[in-house]
Amino acid sequence: MANTKVLFLSSLLVLSIPGVVTAADVGAGSFLDTLPLSLLMVLEFALTAFVGISLFVLFPDWSHQAARTARYSPVFSLVFGVLAIIGIWMLQFIGGLLTVTIIGAIVGLPLIVIAIAVEVIWTTVGFVVVGTVIANRLIADNVWIGIFAGSLLSALIVPIPYLGTAIGLAIGVLGIGAAARVTLGPGGVSSRPSERSVPPAHRT
Repeated sequence: MANTKVLFLSSLLVLSIPGVVTAADVGAGSFLDTLPLSLLMVLEFALTAFVGISLFVLFPDWSHQAARTARYSPVFSLVFGVLAIIGIWMLQFIGGLLTVTIIGAIVGLPLIVIAIAVEVIWTTVGFVVVGTVIANRLIADNVWIGIFAGSLLSALIVPIPYLGTAIGLAIGVLGIGAAARVTLGPGGVSSRPSERSVPPAHRT
């Protein structure tokens, strides 16, 4: 079972890379400009849905805790997310510098791949959480509906210049911050507010 999860995670990391390249417009701008806007929206929806479903199926405990952290502690998650995304971008920059030489590329390319994959996967957490909040207001508080709603949102903001980028960045930073808090230390939210004796200071 563990080997199966590792295999799926490896595939998830590889298949996630195009999404961050699309979002960051790194080295693929001229190619993306040739694609129809409708196709970009479909690809964005499919990628977000695929990563979201894969996370909650393969790693439900981590995914649910990261989602709770983003949803019920958004302010701290945003602050942590700003620091985390700067760190991720620095890793990508360092990896790019290392690829100048053949020997450096052996370390630099994997570093870039890992940093990009982490950015996409952690960003997806933010879209799932925002989608879940929207679904809770309109339909039901269900993470699977939230994945669909978040994926739809990620596709709908693609054609919106500037504002769409800003919205996507804010949601991404929220997800990155929450995921980093859960992954790197005991800074996550482990339960819903209703299960606590003292309510959290912030809630989405």
